[in-house]
This record gives sequence, structure tokens and C-alpha cells, in this order.
Amino acid sequence: MLSFFFFICFILGIVIGNVLPYIYLWIVLGTLSLIAAYLFYKKEKLFASDMSFLVFFVFLGSIWISPLNYLEPTKSINRQGVFSLKVISLPKEGERHQSYRARLRGFSPSPITVWVRDYSPDEKQYLANYEVGARLTSREYHHKIFYRLWIKKDAPVLKLKDPWYTVFLRTVMRGALSSYKKYLSGDAASLLASVFLGRRELLSDDLKTIFKNAGAMHLLAISGLHMGLVSALLFYMLKIFRISYRRRIIISIVGIFIYTFLVGANPATLRSSIMYSMFGLAFLLKRKTHPLNTLGSAGLLCLLFYPQWLLEVGFQLSFIAVFGIIFCYRFFKLKITSNNRVWMYIKNILFSSLFVNLFIFPLGAYYFGKVTLLGIVANVVLIPLFVSVICANILFLIFSPWRAVVWLLGESLSLLSFLFIRTASFFGALPFSTIALRFSLGSVGLYYLALVVLLGIIHYLAKRGEVRETFPF
Repeated sequence: MLSFFFFICFILGIVIGNVLPYIYLWIVLGTLSLIAAYLFYKKEKLFASDMSFLVFFVFLGSIWISPLNYLEPTKSINRQGVFSLKVISLPKEGERHQSYRARLRGFSPSPITVWVRDYSPDEKQYLANYEVGARLTSREYHHKIFYRLWIKKDAPVLKLKDPWYTVFLRTVMRGALSSYKKYLSGDAASLLASVFLGRRELLSDDLKTIFKNAGAMHLLAISGLHMGLVSALLFYMLKIFRISYRRRIIISIVGIFIYTFLVGANPATLRSSIMYSMFGLAFLLKRKTHPLNTLGSAGLLCLLFYPQWLLEVGFQLSFIAVFGIIFCYRFFKLKITSNNRVWMYIKNILFSSLFVNLFIFPLGAYYFGKVTLLGIVANVVLIPLFVSVICANILFLIFSPWRAVVWLLGESLSLLSFLFIRTASFFGALPFSTIALRFSLGSVGLYYLALVVLLGIIHYLAKRGEVRETFPF
């Protein structure tokens, strides 16, 4: 599990670098720890070498979060300047302006995401790159800084040339949205645009409220469940053309990454695609891989490109949730087997939901000021419905060129979406489905400390034989 420990050390380094931005000190200490790792390795003191290398990754994280030649966002606040941006959401038209999210380049240590209020007459395009004259502002809410970019009506705007892959992704997005609008009901089109194409800006406020109350917001975030369904359907559809097993794995990996960048390559989607690719490559190379090692490698790659993701709630929820599932299944040595596949499927959902909620509970209280009480039970019903919606949606998009078939699939998809929304609404309307609970950062730390102590006690008692290590499930 060395990759996972590298990931943890890199995270620790990013935290230290944020608090103590002494980059030259970290460079010196990082170099010394790397030299120490080499010297210990030459003397065949492998444990000391590994420890030195882990320390090196701590200093590497501190260096990575504090680059020398980039502009800090705070230096541009409330100043007029020229910004290089990439549009990462579908622009929404207002009375006199457009609103959209964009990624600003050239900032330390990675691009920052901003909300844009654009009064210029030029219509912006999804995934397009621009250089604009604008003013950057910020506000702090619950210990987090949010940025907004203001573009005046007469501001200079230069559209940069789009690479071929951007044009391809934008064309695919437009085609899918057009099919949704033409063949699906309004709520179904809004739902699928959000949960399958990542266009949360098209989801109505009413639907957002329904899923928040039902504790099903995780289904709206494109992550492992979506990637698993897309890769599985792609993998088995290729079998129809008698493509070999190994080639199907390679093609499915390529397809997963195309889908990842189509929906915006957020932390959860990128993490899922990297993990899927690593498992696929391990199979091709006939190598065994540990799930925590794969999770650590995915996290390390994500933070190497976007170190500031560590401070984003989406990154934290995604990685902690997956860690909770992997860790608890292995810690409690759960072996959920049954002759009844439906019952086994339900138990897998129950335990996975339980472990996820156990680990992300304090983050929900810290970031959102509320926690869901019925989410574990609701998932037993909502996830099978959701899987049906996504599978029907993929078939709908595949057969969209054939009108007779796509009309029938569109009606079926609209019905499934209606059932999914009504079921979520039912669970969200139940008494005490959510409760207001606000955690401080210190409370979050105490919760995880208590969780570690509790798991340690369970492990100690299991070693003594006072607790059964394997649950009879």
C-alpha cells in the first residue's frame, strides 16, 4: 500500500505548505530526505529508506502548493486586468448578462474556478477559451473563498482557437442535450443533463431540493457508480462485435476518459476514471493491485495536476467515501454472499451506504450544516432505480439516430425518471429525513479521532477473540 501512504504524505505536505509557505526550506529538506532515502537503500536499510521517501513526499506536497512563478489570486482582487479563462458550464442567459462557471489560468498553484457575470454582447461557448478584460472579486463563506469575475459590456474579449478535441466534446454535448430536449419530458431532460452530462446548472431548484432532502445528492455527482455503468455497458456492447477481451478493456479505458472530459473532469469523475484504468491495466499486465493503492495513486495524480482540489468539498467527499467503503469491507472482513442475488445486492448497498455515511458524516455537518438520517434506507430503493435510469439513458443516446426506436426509449426513460424523482420526493418528505447540525473544524477532527479509537478497540477485541472478525452475512 505504498502508493496510498505517498498520497497521505503528499496531502500532509499540502496542508503544511498552505500554513507555512516557506518554499526554499521545503526544497532543502525535500532534497535532504531524498538523499537520505538513497543512502539508506544503498546500505540495504529498506525500512529507513521507505520512511525517508515518505518524508520526501511530505516536503514535495509543501513545494507543490507554493510555486514561485505564479500569481496569487489575492493580488488580483478588485483590480481590472486581462484574464485567460475556459468556460466549464453552459452559459445561462439573463436579461442583460450571461452567467457561467469558468476556470482561470495562470494562478498559484493551479487554475481557480470562478462564477462569471458577463455583460459583454458575445455569446460564450461551453469549453471555449477566451482572454477578457474583467475584474475579480472574492467573498469568504464558512472558511472558504469564492471568486466572481465581472465582465463589462464594453470589455475587450478575444476568443482563442479551440483544439479539435474541444470541438468534438462540445458537439457531443450539444447533440445529447438536443435529444433530451426533443424526446424527454422537462424533468427527465433536466435530470439526465445533470446526472449523466454533469450539467448541474440545468437542474431546477425544485429537483435540487428533493434530492437534498432525500440524501441522494451523491447520485447527482458523476462518480464511480456512473463510471462503472458506462464502462460495463461499453465493455459488453463491444462483445457483440467479437472484439477480444483485452482490446475491450483498452477501448473501454479510452471511452471512460472521453466521457470524463466531456462532463468536466471534476475530482470524483477523474478519480473514478483513473482507478478504473489502473485496475484494467493491472489485468492486462497480469498484476495484482490493492484497492487502497489504486485510490492513493488516483489521488496523487489528481493533486499533482490540481493541488488546490484538496481544499474542495467534492474532492474530500469523493476520496473519503471510497476510502470508507474499501477500509470497512476489509477491516471487518465482510464476505457478503448469498444464493439470492437480489438480497446480496441489497446488502451490498446497505453496507456501502452505512460505511460512506460513517466516514462523511462530519463533513456534511461542517460544510452544509445538515445531515441525512434516512439516506442509508433510501439508497436501497433509489440506487436500483437510478441504475435503471442510467442504463436506459445510455441506450437512448446510442439509438438516438433512429427515430422510431428513440421515441419508445424516450417515453420509457421519461417514465423511469418520473418514478425516480417521485421516490426521492417521498423519502425527502418523511419526518426527520434531515436534521440541522453544524460542526466546527475542531468537531470534525474529534469525530475522526473518536472513529479511529473505536476501530482500534474493535480490532483489539477481535484479536483477543472477544468479537467475531467475520460477520455472518
